[in-house]
Amino acid sequence: MPKIMLHNSEARRALARGVFRLAAAVEPTLGPKGMNAMIDRPIGTPMVTRDGVSIASEIELHDRFENMGAQVVREVSMQTNEVAGDGTTTAIVLANALIQGGVEANERGVKSVDLCKGIDLAVAAVVAALKASAKPAKGNGILASVANIAATNTKLGALVAEAHQRVGAEGVITTGFSVTTETTLDVVEGMSFERGYLSHHMVTDQEKMEAVLERPYILMTDLKIKEPEALNAVRRIADEDGRPLLIVSEE
Repeated sequence: MPKIMLHNSEARRALARGVFRLAAAVEPTLGPKGMNAMIDRPIGTPMVTRDGVSIASEIELHDRFENMGAQVVREVSMQTNEVAGDGTTTAIVLANALIQGGVEANERGVKSVDLCKGIDLAVAAVVAALKASAKPAKGNGILASVANIAATNTKLGALVAEAHQRVGAEGVITTGFSVTTETTLDVVEGMSFERGYLSHHMVTDQEKMEAVLERPYILMTDLKIKEPEALNAVRRIADEDGRPLLIVSEE
């Protein structure tokens, strides 16, 4: 396939147009009063959403150069979603403003290096101002208000606030798919792992297929235990005290 090449101002403008078109589709959904977007899909019913990253992931532009610009900003929203779990629309709007302003300044002769330095200084100033004005979200009412805005659902917001209150600031909250249409909250005391025991020979309760250890010594390591002899010292301590040994390590 032949390659089409654009250079300098022509290339920058094409990329900026793609960014602008993507941001224009996402921007109306911003904030608590934002509108929903309806997305047609090849299979199934249309998707109605206000989630910026969901909208951005469905957009493909005909112009190849404009689409490259849109893909760059789409990646910004995805990274924001991975790091913060929210704020994807805001990230796209900010990225569009920076890119449009940067291209305009570049056209006036401003050096790209100076633009980057200016953006870094501005980001540092904004972050410092946000930290200075930020208030900790203490209390079930404030948490519920924040969750309501993110979820656009008062019942779901109240459930999220209750989960945070139940586990505390040091707890872990995870979500999963339900086999029913109800959204429920389950609080599990203690610690859980994605993987269980290595062998069924470790089971202590044959009916429930569980390994239950009373007051065990716990060895946690991020290393792979290749030789059983490496555990001799630890096993000796556990045996002398008559306590079981729980080992958590790489498989």
